[in-house]
Amino acid sequence: MSSSTSYDKFPARDLTTVFEILNQSEEKRRKLSLNINVVFMDQALFAKACDITWKEECFSNIILRMGTCHTICNMCSILAEYTSVFLGQLRDMVQEEQKSQHSDLQRSCIKKYERAVSAVVVLRSSDNGEVS
Repeated sequence: MSSSTSYDKFPARDLTTVFEILNQSEEKRRKLSLNINVVFMDQALFAKACDITWKEECFSNIILRMGTCHTICNMCSILAEYTSVFLGQLRDMVQEEQKSQHSDLQRSCIKKYERAVSAVVVLRSSDNGEVS
């Protein structure tokens, strides 16, 4: 029950498969008398097809496009990377702000403590009859 199809000849992501896809696309472009042919591929095939089309002049009239799903996935991963970098920088800014607020809080507490000590000294001296 083994039927020999063109799918059996080429593994899906092999360079010969990608080369065959590009050859057939170029052949169809010529048959239809088109100036260019746009070919959509998934990400793995797209990367290999780019390597081939950059090296082979015969595929100069083929425009390669990555499929919508992979384009959206790549865009989301880029946005996630930028967001994580931004959030990391924001977290660092908040931590620095908290440290500076903590320092301001410490300075404020020290000032209040010094005022309280001064007030106690003034009250004690006034109890002893001393005038400052």
